[in-house]
Amino acid sequence: MTENHEFNRIYEKYKNPILRVAYIRVKDLDIAEDIMQETFLRLLRLMEQSEEIRNIESWLFVTAKHLALNYCKKVMKWEVRTDDIVLQDESEEPFEYEPPGESAEETYLEEALNRQKAELHDRVMAGLIEKNRRWHDALLLEAHMEMPQKEAAKTMNMSLNAYQVMLHRAREWIRETYGVEYEEMKQK
Repeated sequence: MTENHEFNRIYEKYKNPILRVAYIRVKDLDIAEDIMQETFLRLLRLMEQSEEIRNIESWLFVTAKHLALNYCKKVMKWEVRTDDIVLQDESEEPFEYEPPGESAEETYLEEALNRQKAELHDRVMAGLIEKNRRWHDALLLEAHMEMPQKEAAKTMNMSLNAYQVMLHRAREWIRETYGVEYEEMKQK
């Protein structure tokens, strides 16, 4: 019974921000609601299996983001496939295939770099939580939820100036702590 109470508390606290994260990516409220429900369904399953999640808030946002991105990838593949279908007339010249500009090696290296960037991002957000939870929340509202600073400051019950100072300090800490790693990735 306590698990249901805990789940309900988490759901009430995060349902709107998770819906917003999904909506920002898919631009369709019905799909965003489905993604939000799937995110919380996965959380409930983990809780029922007594799986421990170190940071539920980050887990929820990352899961919703990935579900939304996966949905977008599926939709894009479907749209490309249907758009590429061309009914040719007998009188038309035959279609000539042109290979994509990037080689398989370039594609692989780009995907590897994207994975490294995602891993670094996850480490930065986890580090922010450990360093200062409010810094994490401030960046999460602005960067991930794309909330205007004025609205984010109000959400965090602080003045706009204090919010901006907090963001500046968080970014400075990120540059000091992870700047070398970011620079190495830029050079790749």
